[in-house]
Amino acid sequence: MKRLKKKHQLILIVIACILVSYLGLRYYLKLGWFDWGNTYYPVYNYKVKHIQPKKKVIKDLNIEFVHKGNEELPQGQEWTEGILSNWDEYNEQQILHVTFTDGSKSDIPLREPIGIGPSFSNNLLNDSIYQKLSFRFPEFKSHNIKETRKVIDRLLFLYAGDTLYQVPEASSEISYQLKNPKTGEMQTYYEYGNKPDFSWTPIFFTSSKKDSDNELDFFEDYQKRSRGNYWDRYYHNLYNNRLTHKSHRSYSRIFYSDDLTNLPLSVSTTGSQFKMTITHSYIVERIDNKDYKVKSTSKTYTDKNKAEYITEVLNQI
Repeated sequence: MKRLKKKHQLILIVIACILVSYLGLRYYLKLGWFDWGNTYYPVYNYKVKHIQPKKKVIKDLNIEFVHKGNEELPQGQEWTEGILSNWDEYNEQQILHVTFTDGSKSDIPLREPIGIGPSFSNNLLNDSIYQKLSFRFPEFKSHNIKETRKVIDRLLFLYAGDTLYQVPEASSEISYQLKNPKTGEMQTYYEYGNKPDFSWTPIFFTSSKKDSDNELDFFEDYQKRSRGNYWDRYYHNLYNNRLTHKSHRSYSRIFYSDDLTNLPLSVSTTGSQFKMTITHSYIVERIDNKDYKVKSTSKTYTDKNKAEYITEVLNQI
């Protein structure tokens, strides 16, 4: 009877050891053994924090109007050749190039609000903001306010000294580090969404084995930044390159640094000096997936030639 009891105890111990080993391998050590379709990368310095909106003051402004290759160059202009990078020919017609008083710079495509940066918030389309901005140009005969519903209609009234500030639609910032499998270097990433559920198990980063080339592109793009300061799963695979935590809302973009433009922006009219550069760039040819050869012409407007700005820019838009 005692031998049988010891035998039962031994069996229970063996079963417990097998169960503990299974749980350890399945959820902590060798997740890939149980999911052959994905590669699991350890996540380092995983942090979740409530978003504290940032803001910066504008020093210089340049709005660039990009014209596609089928448009002819106007005559009688002085043109310079250059390279336009990270331009999305399907979604962007204007780009705001801004230098801030702290010396940092940003390039913000002026597309319709999309909930994540780089973009502007729906808050900017508020009628009261348009009225406050347009009052700076009393000689400008404004269109019906209901017809001025584009981001560009607001930003053409910006002054040096105005403030750009974040208007988050997400509640949490998730930051973490991954080790580049090729170089061994640590790379830091930022994502935005609702606060993830608490996890009793370690957080991993998964990548599909079917997209092995895409996996290398993901890690290499940290240095190349082919689309700018982020990797967008929308253009690759929405369900690939993900953390294993459970989040009820997250965006497709994974950012490479903690920039002001990671989240949608709005404007505070804190400036008192008008200074705006308008650039027109015409696509000459496509060099690769990232760069375009362009011919550009620019003109800077200040309070001294504000009337020209109204005639040549505001009335034309």
